Amino acid sequence: MAEFLRQLLAPGTKAPRWFTAVVVVCLVITAWWYVTRAIQHGTDVSNAIDKQLAAERAHRFDGDADAQSEAGRPMRSFDMNDQRVYMNYAQNLREHGISQFTTRMRMPMYMWLLAFAAPDVKMEPTLEAQRQYVSDFFPKARAFNVYLSLVCLVGMFFVVRGWLGNWLGVAFILVAAFQLYILKSPYVQPEILLTTLITIGTILVVKTLHEPTWQNALVTGLVLCAWHLTKANALVALGLMGLVQGVQLLCARDWPRRWAIVIAGLVTLGAYMLPMSKYLYTSYELFGDPFHNVQSKYYMWAEDVHQKHEMQKMGLDRDLSTVDKDGDGKVDNPEALPTAKNYWNQHSWEQIKKRFVKGVSMMFTNNYEEYTAIHWLQILWAGIVVWAASRRWNEAVFGVWSWGWSMLFLAAFLTVLVYLFGWFTPLKVGPRLLNSISLIPLFFCMAATAYLLRQDSFKVGSWTISSSKAVTLVFLAFWLVLTVRQVPHDLELGYFAG
Repeated sequence: MAEFLRQLLAPGTKAPRWFTAVVVVCLVITAWWYVTRAIQHGTDVSNAIDKQLAAERAHRFDGDADAQSEAGRPMRSFDMNDQRVYMNYAQNLREHGISQFTTRMRMPMYMWLLAFAAPDVKMEPTLEAQRQYVSDFFPKARAFNVYLSLVCLVGMFFVVRGWLGNWLGVAFILVAAFQLYILKSPYVQPEILLTTLITIGTILVVKTLHEPTWQNALVTGLVLCAWHLTKANALVALGLMGLVQGVQLLCARDWPRRWAIVIAGLVTLGAYMLPMSKYLYTSYELFGDPFHNVQSKYYMWAEDVHQKHEMQKMGLDRDLSTVDKDGDGKVDNPEALPTAKNYWNQHSWEQIKKRFVKGVSMMFTNNYEEYTAIHWLQILWAGIVVWAASRRWNEAVFGVWSWGWSMLFLAAFLTVLVYLFGWFTPLKVGPRLLNSISLIPLFFCMAATAYLLRQDSFKVGSWTISSSKAVTLVFLAFWLVLTVRQVPHDLELGYFAG
């Protein structure tokens, strides 16, 4: 046993096949527990909320469901946090085809996927029939989302293993699975898909900035397209990537490098735009803007939650008929709507700064309270990177120099999204926005550690131990203790659809 461990931990050695097989079996069992427990959490939470809402209906509304609905209260658990909305869209797309128009408030990618799980039945156009359909579909939709999360985790592993290796790659996926995905997947929302695409998309942008080949650019553009069709904030990544490439172009020392950057930029843009060109053209026809999205164009600039809800009643995600009475395709009185231009013109810098500070503070506080463990692990890996850099200072300096453009993109991207999400947070937006980028700092801390320690080792007696393997094993032991203590408690008491 001692000789096996010595060989396993030695630098440059590979685990024997039987050990790899044992690890794979353990991961399969872990995946089975993950799926089973996530589905059970969704069922338990749904049943508990349904009982609470039924009690509220009986005592507060004398059993009158219509009165409860008119008061703006949910009647069932699926009425909360947009879950019913996504299931209704999925049913409509299943019945009429994915070419069916989807509003420009929620992006269609998740709805398209969920439509494959929707029952293939024709629904009667009555409120009672809709509620019965959603009630029957809800357990299946929750299970679909859990299995989708498993597919996302497996896919993400094959992306990150090229950066982290198998050991750290498994560690990263386990953190993503048990500190985030197991909590979010039992709810019928697109956050799992979005978080996966944002993480993979950011990794690919970083790789393309470092190695501007057309192959990297093609894959990056396609993933950014899928990300955009899930959440339109992919435009931030694309825009910042273009800015960094522009600076790269100015600073490039030779023409081959300049041509590589230009070609990579054009291929990325083409792969981003072409697959969703029909979607963009429809938006242009209806709204005069191919990237029209009411969330970023109007809702996020509302003064408060009340104004945001009033805006939602205007139907600006479907057409402009309520604000374009003369039919010229333009808003008649743009100064009457909350937009970025109007907000900046009507508020002082002190008011704007106060909203930023309030929103960012609320966002991090709420996220830390609900997803404490993943923040601990982010802090832990930040410390590990500092320790690794202190051991391999020359490699750290070289890494910063050679990956400088990618680091510039990362810093700008995370900063911009944190402030955009913080700006939106006072309008009763939960921690899910910050969750969508929470794996990015964790991954790049792990990637930096893997890079710095790839040739580092230390001796314990006659044993020569790989620093990277030792760090991974110690971390996995810590992670296992944390997960065993924290996850059952969270699954029993938490509600994570916010």
